[in-house]
Amino acid sequence: MSTCENVLLTNKNKDGYTISLIARFEKQLPVSYIIRVTSPQGNKTDYMCTLNNLKQFCTSLKTLQSFSETELYSNNIQELKKVLTAQNIKDFANLLKSNKLNC
Repeated sequence: MSTCENVLLTNKNKDGYTISLIARFEKQLPVSYIIRVTSPQGNKTDYMCTLNNLKQFCTSLKTLQSFSETELYSNNIQELKKVLTAQNIKDFANLLKSNKLNC
């Protein structure tokens, strides 16, 4: 089976790890989307996802960014651990979504 991959986005951090978004094309199959992390030594870890999974992941990252920019939480690590939870980020996303609908 013939396979082709296109790198859509890539980013390298200060420690030399690279994260990439890849579209994989295979004959007679739908497009696969891959989030690939590559270590500085070249070891690769792939997370295969659907376009819907990718959308949910990106929405979560955008919400986390907005959540972090509000600076509504403490600099105390224990307090931050209590505030920075998946449920709080989901609630914050719903609040942002609701606010956009009301504007």
